[in-house]
Amino acid sequence: MNKAIFWDFDGTLVKAPFLWSGSLLKAITTILPGCNITLEDIRRYTKKGFTWDSPEEDYSELIGDKWWEYMLHYFGGIYEKQGVEPELVNKASLLASDYVKDVSRYQLFDDAIATLEGSRAKGYRNYILSNHLPELGEIIAKLGISDYFEGYIISSLVGYDKPRPELFEYAKKLAGYPEICYMIGDNPHADIVGGNAAGMRTILVHKDVLCDADYTVGELNQILSII
Repeated sequence: MNKAIFWDFDGTLVKAPFLWSGSLLKAITTILPGCNITLEDIRRYTKKGFTWDSPEEDYSELIGDKWWEYMLHYFGGIYEKQGVEPELVNKASLLASDYVKDVSRYQLFDDAIATLEGSRAKGYRNYILSNHLPELGEIIAKLGISDYFEGYIISSLVGYDKPRPELFEYAKKLAGYPEICYMIGDNPHADIVGGNAAGMRTILVHKDVLCDADYTVGELNQILSII
């Protein structure tokens, strides 16, 4: 029987606190040591503006390098709002993108590898299904967990963001339309709403919030008793 699990990445398998805002802050403070820009100054503008913040929009043209062009423009706008001089905006934006790709920003949950091993032992094929940057596959390889996955479905390489049905359909097709499949993630809207609409069984992890997930668990290793 074809059985598959689609895993969200950030917040589900790894922790990456203040990934985007922290990278933007680190970049500008590297270029302008002693500047008075704070994390909160940056975070005021990172709560809305990523493609996954408005998945209803059509981003099908923003794939790979085009997605990064969009993001660098977004980064630049944040720096401009902080009064960064125009000649430094592009430099800081490019440096921030490097920091976001830095594998040291990502820390695996302690039970992530054991859970991936356990799911595979139960006959499931694992896939990443994530709203993330195009280089996510490279980050996963550097984390040493690429062997646990059959493939990656990454929004910035497909042109749609969760919970868009097109992205979930792409995922199911890639997996050969499995008879049993789970969507596992920490986002009640992107992961659970999207997974439910796609006919997947859904598991919410790391968050104790009311939603329509089939199951809610606090730790990844609890998944093995469900699947």
